[in-house]
Amino acid sequence: MGNGLTRQYIITRLRLLALLIVAQSAKLATPVAVFHILTGRDEKAMSIIRALDRLGNAGLSGNDREMLSYRAKIGMQAGRRRWCILCRLLSLVDKRHCEKATP
Repeated sequence: MGNGLTRQYIITRLRLLALLIVAQSAKLATPVAVFHILTGRDEKAMSIIRALDRLGNAGLSGNDREMLSYRAKIGMQAGRRRWCILCRLLSLVDKRHCEKATP
């Protein structure tokens, strides 16, 4: 690229922009999910939480049809450190969460 911008620089900026969009979406959807939890509409709340999960995975250059925990499961099986750490953290809330994850 003739203006000094490398392909990697542009890709990095686009990823950061995607993460910003994800963060803004979560900021709007999270209070809605909390409202549904407080009013006993757990299934609706879980639907929103699953959508945010997939959105977060897509924002991190993953498949938008997969949950982040499934991606972590694949990464953990491959021995990638960051995914192993995430799976350990998720296991504090839900035992063997990553192992149970499906696409």
